[in-house]
Amino acid sequence: MFGNLGPERTAMFVEAIDHILAIWASDAPYNIKGKYWQISTERTLDRAIGQGVMLKPDQRPHPPIVVAAMSPNSASVRRAGERGWSVISANFLQPQWVASHWQQFCGGRRAAGLPARSHDWRVAKSVFVADDEATAQSYAKSTTGPYGFYYGNLMRKLIGNGRPDRFKTTPDMRDEDITHEFVIDSLVIAGTVDSVVEQIVRFRERAGAFGTLVYAGHDWVDPRLARRSMELMVTTVMPQVNKALGEQSD
Repeated sequence: MFGNLGPERTAMFVEAIDHILAIWASDAPYNIKGKYWQISTERTLDRAIGQGVMLKPDQRPHPPIVVAAMSPNSASVRRAGERGWSVISANFLQPQWVASHWQQFCGGRRAAGLPARSHDWRVAKSVFVADDEATAQSYAKSTTGPYGFYYGNLMRKLIGNGRPDRFKTTPDMRDEDITHEFVIDSLVIAGTVDSVVEQIVRFRERAGAFGTLVYAGHDWVDPRLARRSMELMVTTVMPQVNKALGEQSD
C-alpha cells in the first residue's frame, strides 16, 4: 500500500525512523525533507488547539528502537547495529538465518565503534507447552490447528511473493520440499515442559546467544490450552532454560 516493497526499502525504513527522531528532537512547525517523504505542519499549525504539534516521549533522548528482521543476512539488521538500535529476529526463520542476524548486527556495531551486547538481540519463536505430548502435537503441529493456520497463511504470503528462502534449511533446498508439514515441524517448538526446554536450548545453540526469547502470539482456538501454555512457559520452562544456560556457561 505504501510502495515500500522495492529494493530501496531499507533506505526508506531508515529515513522514516530518522524523521520520527527529528520530530521528537525539534519543535513545531516541522519542515523535514527527505528522499522519500516530506513532513511539514507549517501551513496547518495552530498551537492553541495543539494542531500540527506532535507529542514528545517522556523518555530521553527517546524510547529504545527495536528493529524487526525477517530476511537472511538482513541489511536492516546491520543498519540497526550501526545506529545503536536493537533487533528482534522473526519467529518464522530457520536457525541459520537467525544466526546471520547476529553476524550482521555485530558488523554494524563494530563499524560504528559500539559494543555488540546479546541483550540487544531478541528472537521470536512459536512455542506451545502442554501437560502431555499428545495434546502438544495435536494443537501446535497439526496443519489444521492454530499454528498450522498461521504458517499456512504465512507460506502463501512469502512464497507467493518470491521469498521461500525464509523457510529453507539450506540455500539449495528445493522449493517443492517446503511443505506445510515441513514448515510447522521445523519452526514450531511444541511439547511437554522437558521437551520444550530441550528444544529451546538446542535452538539457541544453533541460532546464537540471543538475550531474550519472545513468545510469539497465535490465535487462542482453545483458551484453556493457550493460557496453560503461557503459564508453563513462565513458571517452569524459562526457569529451567535459564538454569541450563547458566550451567553451560559455568
